Amino acid sequence: MPNSLGVSAVALLAFVSSACVPLLGQPTPPRKVTFLKEKEQSCESRLATGRKYEFQFRTFRWARNNTEMYTSAVAYYAPSSGEFLWVPAGGVMTKGQYFRFGNEGKFACAAAAKFFHFLLLQDGQWVAFAAINSGIRVYHSDLRFESISRGWDYVAEHPEEMSSFSDGRWVEFVSIKKELGSDFFRPESLRFDARPFVYDPLTAVTKVGSHWQLEVKGADEPNRALVYLDGTFKLTKVVRLPATSVPTSR
Repeated sequence: MPNSLGVSAVALLAFVSSACVPLLGQPTPPRKVTFLKEKEQSCESRLATGRKYEFQFRTFRWARNNTEMYTSAVAYYAPSSGEFLWVPAGGVMTKGQYFRFGNEGKFACAAAAKFFHFLLLQDGQWVAFAAINSGIRVYHSDLRFESISRGWDYVAEHPEEMSSFSDGRWVEFVSIKKELGSDFFRPESLRFDARPFVYDPLTAVTKVGSHWQLEVKGADEPNRALVYLDGTFKLTKVVRLPATSVPTSR
């Protein structure tokens, strides 16, 4: 009886250990995608903090609702700690669309390093922010792997988890048009002009505790606003800044 706790613990450990070892001959989960080897490109860069990271581009073929799809993606990897993030770099295309519009050459590492103006590795997760006018996309991941190739193995089994620029497990889309109005994102000089106007409004991103504070600029100076997101990147509030406010640094 005095040893019952120890025996039970040992038995439990033995059971868990045996459960973690695959049975001899047990097949690995089948890959859902086929990578195009000729489209692979590997690069290295550093974050604003000076920390070194790897990023790699790959294009893969997969099936969605029995339709052949092509996706070009970029993966970010922290070699020292294993954090892994992957995002679509060219959208999801059908076979016809890919060979008409998406079958270009390899990415240039120098240009690709600027793919996101705000790419952060904080508190064990990657977070990348991208914005066009009133739409903000947040790509995030707390996945960890022993190598970047292991991360791609995960992508091969879960291609649908980042199936578009604004839909999937690892991306959140935040619209602030309702809070700031369409005039905030269009120059006064184009108010009665039908020509399209597109720009990146993000000027600063800061993590405060578990929440996020984003500074956005209007199409005309000196319009500025602060956008607050919670820990799951959901919008909590938007505050316009007075015209005399000094913009925060990046």
